[in-house]
Amino acid sequence: MKNNSDRIKSIDNEVGELHPLLERIFWKMPGVSRVEYKQGTQEFGTDFVVTRIDSLLGEEVHIGIIAKTKPVTQGSADVLRQIEECQEMPRQVGTETVYVKEIWIVTSKNISANVQDFFSKKFKSAKISLVDYARITKWIDDYIPDYWSDIPSELSEYFSDARQSISRVGGAKDFFPL
Repeated sequence: MKNNSDRIKSIDNEVGELHPLLERIFWKMPGVSRVEYKQGTQEFGTDFVVTRIDSLLGEEVHIGIIAKTKPVTQGSADVLRQIEECQEMPRQVGTETVYVKEIWIVTSKNISANVQDFFSKKFKSAKISLVDYARITKWIDDYIPDYWSDIPSELSEYFSDARQSISRVGGAKDFFPL
């Protein structure tokens, strides 16, 4: 039987499996107000644009997400191209045109040890964060733990929403264990 990290590392279908998983996670993250899927001709380097509210400044921050199902290394030419497009191309988020200043490179695999330093030096004007399979596993544990139960995502979302609604009423643990 695979452990949870191995399960994430085994994801090889970027569009069909990783993207839907990430979208579910992003919507559950605190402070996130919008998640826009940008796959296709209008992606300009990003698979998603996640908008979150900076809790200290009260301003929207737009994060460009580059999702991969391959290891990320210094020689990942497609990632380098996507970072450049993320920085340079304006994009439509809702009704406004924005530039992405923060970029997350998310992979279901490993990230080489020197790539963070390489990206930080090469792209000084952007905040770049690297997310590997271990962080995705933690995100699932924190935000969508029903994912591990192998029930259909729609049913899992229903249970998660029901749990949240019941817990707001109070005394939910007596009826619906969290």
